[in-house]
Amino acid sequence: MANRCIKYYRYKTEEIQTDNGEEFTYNRSNIKKKHPLEEMLKEL
Repeated sequence: MANRCIKYYRYKTEEIQTDNGEEFTYNRSNIKKKHPLEEMLKEL
């Protein structure tokens, strides 16, 4: 989803605001690995 927005709007994203749900981050769960969104944003 974030990739599609970045490609569509064609400008560098500086910040993405979320509600920290599990679809965006694993901060609130007991999962010890990085969320795919976190990995993608670090690459960008």
